[in-house]
Amino acid sequence: MSKHELPRDGVIEIDIIGGPALLDKAEFFMGAMHFASRVSVEKPSCLLCDHRWVSLTQETPAAFAFITPWQNVAPEAVNRWAVAICEKCARLPNLRERALTAFKKTWPNSKDLGVPHAAPGRRQ
Repeated sequence: MSKHELPRDGVIEIDIIGGPALLDKAEFFMGAMHFASRVSVEKPSCLLCDHRWVSLTQETPAAFAFITPWQNVAPEAVNRWAVAICEKCARLPNLRERALTAFKKTWPNSKDLGVPHAAPGRRQ
């Protein structure tokens, strides 16, 4: 598999999490902490624009797009990308759809698992 292929036919799940909701799940909080630990080294940019974080003294990301490849074989083993979204971009409408469009620039054949359903554990 090349570095531009996703496992399981490229099915992905995207969660947009920001603010206090980052504290609700340990894996989301740890993703945000990993981002913070890498700012001075990697100088990451916003998923949706050219804004870059170069120092922890800057305003923190308004949200993160957590991108998870679908895993059927070992669902308890989760690999997840945490990609920052700046304040300006987070305020624009259709954030989830825009994040999926941006992600598809790298993996154009990926398929979205779907938006969360009102009932926990189900998808629309």
